[in-house]
Amino acid sequence: MSELLPDTWASRDLPFLLECVRRIASEEYGSVDPSRLALEMGMSEADGQLAVRALLEADPPYLSTALPGDGRIMSVRGITERARRTVGVWPTGDTAVQRLVAALEEAAGDETEDQDTRGAAAKAASALKGAAGKIAIGVMTAVITGQVT
Repeated sequence: MSELLPDTWASRDLPFLLECVRRIASEEYGSVDPSRLALEMGMSEADGQLAVRALLEADPPYLSTALPGDGRIMSVRGITERARRTVGVWPTGDTAVQRLVAALEEAAGDETEDQDTRGAAAKAASALKGAAGKIAIGVMTAVITGQVT
């Protein structure tokens, strides 16, 4: 069996994508220079270019608009829904349920709430962590994607 190549998703592509989304989605940046971003992240310019190409070539792609030039990508100007979902800034059924569980756990620990409210919040959070959570994820996904109104 041939030796597998090293995984670049966790070490290069995902961190690069996270920072691209963070910057493009903010008002501070309109676009991202991948070589400059790579250097700011402690990567080489070549790794920045490789990350951009991997994110553009994914099917479906994570980046929607890039300005090529001189044999390299000069600027990234758009991110896709897939990118937003991947990094958690766009809801999915799973992230919606995770955030609901976190809010219920916070309510369960809120000393300003009465004991009945805290108990009900704790039970609901516990239920959503089990089988009920799988059902809730399906329902939330259907709502988010417009299958249920």
